[in-house]
Amino acid sequence: SRFVIIDARRPDQFEEGRIGESVNIFPYDDEMVYMDKLYSLPPDKVVIVYCDGGTCDLSHHVAEDLANNGFESVFIYKGGWEEWTGETQN
Repeated sequence: SRFVIIDARRPDQFEEGRIGESVNIFPYDDEMVYMDKLYSLPPDKVVIVYCDGGTCDLSHHVAEDLANNGFESVFIYKGGWEEWTGETQN
């Protein structure tokens, strides 16, 4: 496929459910582990990052780090897991 989906939520949340074939990259993981995961991504693909949505800023953290490391096509799915599963609480 032409894109990679990154789930920036905590590993336990990721285990409970994810969007498609997403990869879990939690920005507050051990820094070496986190950077290794970022560098293992194919830089020529479109990267879509999500977290819980709403006030969750984990996806922004990951997207910024990717952009700073030469990834050119990075997008944030702002609705995140809440929107995807229809679990928005108003």
